[in-house]
Amino acid sequence: MTSLRTFQMSNGFSGVIRISNISDFIEPSQKCVIPLNSKPIAQDEEKLVGIHAKSSMPSSRIGVARPNNSADKKIQVSLSDCLACSGCVTTAETMLIGSQTTDQMLTGLSNHQLSVVTISPQSLCSLAVHFQLSPQVMAIQLSSYFKSLGAKYVVDSSFGRLLSRKLCYEEFRERTAGNSATLFAGACPGFVCYAEKTHGDLLVPLISKVRSPQAVMGALVKNYLAKKLNVAPSQTYHVTVMPCYDKKLEASRKDFTSEEDVKEVDCVITAIELQPLLEQYFANFSGQHSCPSVNTLSQDLDWLNRMEQGKC
Repeated sequence: MTSLRTFQMSNGFSGVIRISNISDFIEPSQKCVIPLNSKPIAQDEEKLVGIHAKSSMPSSRIGVARPNNSADKKIQVSLSDCLACSGCVTTAETMLIGSQTTDQMLTGLSNHQLSVVTISPQSLCSLAVHFQLSPQVMAIQLSSYFKSLGAKYVVDSSFGRLLSRKLCYEEFRERTAGNSATLFAGACPGFVCYAEKTHGDLLVPLISKVRSPQAVMGALVKNYLAKKLNVAPSQTYHVTVMPCYDKKLEASRKDFTSEEDVKEVDCVITAIELQPLLEQYFANFSGQHSCPSVNTLSQDLDWLNRMEQGKC
């Protein structure tokens, strides 16, 4: 099997996020165009924040400012700030690495009252091909692996995809009835990020308002399942396994964070990040795993136990 452990995170983002021939993964502490609410500093004063700005940006936006607060207070720029900023189409890789890694996943799964893992069918199939297993067997193996880490449920995102498609169809029918036949799917966070930053007035009104399958599953886990099991959303840890690094951006948006600052998806791991962990797991157990026990649930929660039974 070919090892992919040396894969760099920056290579995983889509083209609309990772602009070619541009060093677009900017550390906010080094180069950032977020305006600070204070007066610009004089030319001979020491710069506090480096600037990276588009030539088309207003001159008032690219001046370096000295913060009004005390000098000992750090200026912090979150990933959400980067997503909301119109200064560049970039991501802060170091911030992603610190908040959505396999180490964070391993810690989160074992330290919460309720842990749930959502796996996309694309990731399931790619892992099945790599390990030369059928999707059904791979589903059981993944369920066994994540449950050994502390996950209570391992679910298929196809359930969320069905809901998302149904709602998209209804939205399209409403638009066509209103003489507006243009509707862009909003499931790709890379496209949404690009549209918001470069063609906001033109494209954003045409993007579907329906959640992506990952976001649908996030709402189901944190807002429905947690309440069903009498667990606080803050004590619920939700991991998704996705085929694209851009999904890390989606999970970091404030749109999918509650008023209590609880994220609907706490950590996004791609199949390529999960692969070395599975290789070690299979090596330790010689690839032999029994089917995990099936949860006894009511029929309306059947979507929770399909994957562990290999029904995908």
